[in-house]
Amino acid sequence: LLGGGEDGPQMAALDLLIRDGGVNRAVAAGGAVLAVCAGFQLIGTQLPGADGRMVAELGLVDAWTQYDQRPRSVGEVVVRSHEHPDQVWTGFENHQGVTRIGPTMTPLGHVLRGVGNGLDDGDGWQRVEGVHHGAVFGTYLHGPVLARNPELADEVLRAAVGPLEPFIDEWADQLAQERRATLW
Repeated sequence: LLGGGEDGPQMAALDLLIRDGGVNRAVAAGGAVLAVCAGFQLIGTQLPGADGRMVAELGLVDAWTQYDQRPRSVGEVVVRSHEHPDQVWTGFENHQGVTRIGPTMTPLGHVLRGVGNGLDDGDGWQRVEGVHHGAVFGTYLHGPVLARNPELADEVLRAAVGPLEPFIDEWADQLAQERRATLW
């Protein structure tokens, strides 16, 4: 799990993660990663540093982040899963970055409400949220994202440990449905 953080600590964490190389080795060996918010930005290929110049990132996915004059993205977000269109996931986003994913990457989902990776302003930005590539998941969904979205938790667990027997948690499913109903 790579979580979010403020700009200074985010850049310090990136430096340590690159120098250590453990996350990249783990993914190369089949490990799973869930990267949320600033963590999502760190798994890409480049990100603006404190001076505005682009800095190399972990390179686990073909994605890059930029900062511009767009308003900060804050609020509830609702996403339809790209790989499972019958599933709708929710979260709370709070980020300044606008993240593009490369043409060979799969978005985690398609934005129904909120901003996700970037604003759809006619310049080619897709109304998508996150990225899913192999066992690597990147998202701007806070929430906590896994507690709010049991189906996504199952996807991440399958990526980490392999096939799982079906587990039905009616209470968790009911809570997720109630949460989603408040956002439509």
